[in-house]
Amino acid sequence: PSINDFPGITIVYSGTGVAADLVIARIVEKSSARHRITVVSDDRAVVSHARKSGARAQGCEQFLDGLQRRRPGNLDEAAAAQKSGAGLPSGLVEYWLREFGFIEQPRRPRGKKS
Repeated sequence: PSINDFPGITIVYSGTGVAADLVIARIVEKSSARHRITVVSDDRAVVSHARKSGARAQGCEQFLDGLQRRRPGNLDEAAAAQKSGAGLPSGLVEYWLREFGFIEQPRRPRGKKS
């Protein structure tokens, strides 16, 4: 699998021909700190397995709602969440909001054609 790391978040791509559910289950099972893992999925079996294994789990909508609450307009709440260790750094919140289409991607200026 391919892995990208962001502070506080790890994104794992299962790869072609590999069941993502199985990859998620293996990550949770191999972790010595399962209580620090949060699995984001709307798949009931994935969520159930994560919780039975000691990880936290939440649905995709709940994850997005959490990002929305931490938008720059809610800076006081976001700062409090970040201080308590529950929040994401503001740059990551912006990244994920763009990634999920809640904020428009900045447009790159087009170069002049000769």
